[in-house]
Amino acid sequence: MKNHRKPIRFMTIVIILLISHSALATAQVTYRQAINDPMGSQQSKVLEMHDVYSFYGTDIYPPSIIRMLNLGAAKMTGYEDVQKAWASIISKDDVVALKFNDCGVSAFSWNYEFLDLLLQNFYQLGYKKENFMIIGIHNLPNSAIGTRIRHYGWEADATFIGSDLDYLPLWLNQVTAIINIPNFMDDNIIGIRGCLANLSWSMVKQPARFYQNKDDNGDPYIADINILPAIHDKVRLHIVNALQVLYYGGPHYDTTYQVNHQSILMSFDPVALDHIGIEYLRKYRKTKTMPQILPPKLYSQYLITAELYGLGYYNFTDIAYEKINPNLYVDQY
Repeated sequence: MKNHRKPIRFMTIVIILLISHSALATAQVTYRQAINDPMGSQQSKVLEMHDVYSFYGTDIYPPSIIRMLNLGAAKMTGYEDVQKAWASIISKDDVVALKFNDCGVSAFSWNYEFLDLLLQNFYQLGYKKENFMIIGIHNLPNSAIGTRIRHYGWEADATFIGSDLDYLPLWLNQVTAIINIPNFMDDNIIGIRGCLANLSWSMVKQPARFYQNKDDNGDPYIADINILPAIHDKVRLHIVNALQVLYYGGPHYDTTYQVNHQSILMSFDPVALDHIGIEYLRKYRKTKTMPQILPPKLYSQYLITAELYGLGYYNFTDIAYEKINPNLYVDQY
C-alpha cells in the first residue's frame, strides 16, 4: 500500500510557505531574516550575552539582566538607541504575548525575576501594561498586574496541522505579536526543549497525539505547528533565558543536572538558537554529572525538518554566532 502522507504534507508546506511569503512582503519590522533568505546569501545572527555577575547564589543582579536585554535588542536590530531597537521589534500599538516555557517553569528559578525585569524595562521605554499578555507563568510579579488577561480555552474550529487536525488556543486571537522566551532544557523524547518546542506542545489542545511516539522524536510535528501562520507570522523575537540550563533528565526537573550558565541569547532564528542550545547541552553532558549507563549524545531531528520548512538555519556555516560581555557596555546600556 502506498503511503499518501508525504504528498499531502508537501502540498501543505507549499501552501503555508506561500501564505507566509505574502505576509512577509508587507511586514514592517525586520524580524525574519532566517526565512527571508532562500538563496542563503546571509547568515542568521545569534547573540549570547554572558555575564558571570548576572546572579550570585540566590540573588539576581537586575542591572546586568536589563543591560543584556537592551544590548541584545540593539545588536540584533542595528540600532544603538534602545528605544529605536525595541520599536523595530514591537510597536506601542502591539499586544505582545510574552511566551514562557510552560514545562518546568517553576523549577527555573530565574523565570519569575526575568519576567519582572523584562516588564520593568519595557515600561521604562514607554510601553503600557496593556501592551503585554503573560503566557506560561502563573505566579506573576507585581509588575504584571494590569497586563492583558488571556482568554482560556480553544478555538471552536480545528486547524489542519501537517496531516492532522487540532485546536489552537484562544489567546492567539488576542495578540498581534509574540516574544518567545524559552529555557534550554533536555527532553528525553525530542532532545532539546527550546525555542521551537516552546511554540508547539502548549499551542495545541491534544499535544499527546504529536508527542507520544519516541521513535519520531517530535518530528515533523514541532515544525508543523511552528509553521502555522497563526503562530509563525506573529513571532517577533526569541529570547532564551539561559541563566540556568537543564542538560539531562528533562522534561522532569532534577537540580542534579542543572548548571548555572549565566547567559541570555537572542535571535530572529529559532532553529539556529536551538542548535546552539544542543551544543551546550552536549558539552555539559560530557563534563558534568551524568548517569554512567547513558551516553552524552543528543539529537533533535525536528530541527532539520524545521530548516527544510524555512523556519531557520541549522548548519553552523549559516549561523553568525557572537558571544558578548555586556560589562563592556556599562556606559551605553
